Amino acid sequence: MKKINAAGASAPWQAIRRLVLGLALALWLPAAWSQTLESLLQEVLRAHPAVQSRQATVRARQASVEIAKWQYYPTPTVSSERVSHSANDVGYSADSTVTTLRLQQPLWTGGRLSAQSSKAQADQLAAELGVIESQDQLAFDFVSAYGDWLGASMKLQTATQAMQTLQSLNEKMARRVEQSVSAQIDQELSLSRLRQQASDIAQFRALEQTALSRLSRLLGRSINSAAMAGVVVRNFEVPSLQAAEEQAQARSPVLARLAAEAQAVQAEIDARSAARYPEIYLRMERQYGSYTYADAQPANRVFVGAQFSTGAGLSLQSDIAAANARREGLLSDALSAQRSIGDQVRVELVAQASLQERLEQIEATLKSALSVQQSYDRQFFAGRRSWLDLMNAERERAQVQLQLADLQASLIATCYRVAILAQGAVAVSLP
Repeated sequence: MKKINAAGASAPWQAIRRLVLGLALALWLPAAWSQTLESLLQEVLRAHPAVQSRQATVRARQASVEIAKWQYYPTPTVSSERVSHSANDVGYSADSTVTTLRLQQPLWTGGRLSAQSSKAQADQLAAELGVIESQDQLAFDFVSAYGDWLGASMKLQTATQAMQTLQSLNEKMARRVEQSVSAQIDQELSLSRLRQQASDIAQFRALEQTALSRLSRLLGRSINSAAMAGVVVRNFEVPSLQAAEEQAQARSPVLARLAAEAQAVQAEIDARSAARYPEIYLRMERQYGSYTYADAQPANRVFVGAQFSTGAGLSLQSDIAAANARREGLLSDALSAQRSIGDQVRVELVAQASLQERLEQIEATLKSALSVQQSYDRQFFAGRRSWLDLMNAERERAQVQLQLADLQASLIATCYRVAILAQGAVAVSLP
């Protein structure tokens, strides 16, 4: 932020400088006693329900990975059946209850088990990337809400001071009207400007409360302007367009998640394709009791078998075709997201450069507007300027101050958004 030399400045200019630049400079300079925007951002990323929901999904996907690993192990089963039969049924002339213990181990599945394991791992990775994606979006929303609050708060302070200036001018005009030095219409003009200023103050106060409501909702607790006024922000270096775009695309959780989802669909295709081959298994059994032979000893058996099923009709081919279409759709989404990220980075960097340039220009404009307002003030009481000229000069100065406040707040929010795109919300939230 461009610093304005205050040496030799007049008292009004010093007051305006303290009002407009004081909060911004306090935000940019280190202050150990103040809360940082990063600490608030950490609070949002840690406790927001959207993040907790995604983290619960991750835990569910981790359980799915464990389930997929267990599929390589034997499957134990126990069955016990009791039969009721007619007296002349020789096939069931012995025991009425038979219990069988089985242990079945897959020997070869055509790649189905490994494909299911790969799918579970890809699903887990996609869920983890979904957490990062959710954190980035929350960080974007939070810094945007902070920028809106900061702009509204600075505008409110500027408008409040302008109201005080107008009230002072109105009191002077009232005395002049009383003394028949000025016309009643001049006081009506100052009263009209006071009413307009009161309307502006109400508008900025409403904007400030709306932004505070958004911040409170993201934090999950109530926060007021007094607490936010002490928040310190960081000054980020402005990266080049190419560097920022490369960083954003390299660490984008959206691109990585889409790639993981495409990998999961490919694993699903591999698992379904394995159904074209028979599954070979080994099964061991121990049977207690016999329907046919009385007092039979427990019997042990070992089977090597194959089972094969393609589903109803030609549904297997249809399932594979549908999965291939989903995979192609995900790859297309990834290409679209890559372009969107590049566009987003360019928009933010162009906005950042424009805001910085306009900020330097508006600071010079504010100094000129203040000089004009002070000059008109002297000339009016010397009889060389009208009251309307003085009111217009005061309004122009106040409007330039409002523009300056808006630019400062927008620049801070834009710097944070660029950093989030390039580095990620978690990295930006670190002290």
